[in-house]
Amino acid sequence: MPWALTDSVLESYIQGFYGHGPYAAPYWFVGMEFGGGGSAGEIVSRIQGWADRGGHELEDMVGPDGTGREVRYFHDPAPLQPTWAKLIRVVLSAEGPAPTTEQVRAYQRDRLGRAGGLDSILELLPLPSPGLNRWLFYPDYSQLPYLRDRATYTAHVAPLRTAHLRARIAQYQPRSVVFYGAGYRHWWREIAGVDFAPSGLDGVLTARHGPTQFVVMQHPVARGLPNTYFEAVGRLIAESGSRSV
Repeated sequence: MPWALTDSVLESYIQGFYGHGPYAAPYWFVGMEFGGGGSAGEIVSRIQGWADRGGHELEDMVGPDGTGREVRYFHDPAPLQPTWAKLIRVVLSAEGPAPTTEQVRAYQRDRLGRAGGLDSILELLPLPSPGLNRWLFYPDYSQLPYLRDRATYTAHVAPLRTAHLRARIAQYQPRSVVFYGAGYRHWWREIAGVDFAPSGLDGVLTARHGPTQFVVMQHPVARGLPNTYFEAVGRLIAESGSRSV
C-alpha cells in the first residue's frame, strides 16, 4: 500500500487518539506506546481507518461489525494476547478470585476495551511502533518536523499527551490507573501528579490522589513474571478499596 496519509490526518491522530474502552471504566491501564506498525501499509490502514471512523479519542477494541484491532483475539478460538491477558488478570483479580485461563480468554473475547466494560487501555505515545528502540519511516513520508527521529517525537508529543491524560483523570476520577513499564516512571509521575512509594509488593509502586489509586507495575511481557504477579497487583487494588460496584 502506498503512503496515503496527509500530515493533517497524521497530526490529528497524534493529538487525538488515546486508546480503547470508555473513560468511565473503573480501571485504566496506561502503556508507553501502541505496538505494531511494522510496515507503511499497516500504519496507513490504522491511522486512515481511525480518521474515516470519525477520529474519536477512544474507540472500542472491536467495532460494531465485529472487526477491529487484531480481530483474531476476539473470536473463538481466541488465543491469549500476551500483554492484554496479564492486564485482564489484574482486573479480574481486583474484582474477585484469581481467574482461570478460560475466564481470561472470555474477558478478552467479549469485554476488553469495549463500551460498558471495566477497563480502558491507553497509550502515552500514539504512533504504532514495533519497539522502543526502533524508529521507522515516518520522516520519509511526513513533513512534520518532530517526526525526524524518536527523541524529537517523544520530547514534542509526550508532554502534550501527559497533560491531556492528567486532565482526563481529574475529569473521570477512575478508581485505579495502572501504569505498566517501570522504566517510564518519570512520565507516570507526570501523569499522576503525585510521588509514588513502595507498595510492599516487590517492584510495585503506588500513590493516591483523591479517589484514584495509581499503580506502577512491570510490563506484562517482562521476562520471568508469573501470572501470580499480576493477580497480586489486582488484590492490592482491591484491598485499597478500588473494587467496582
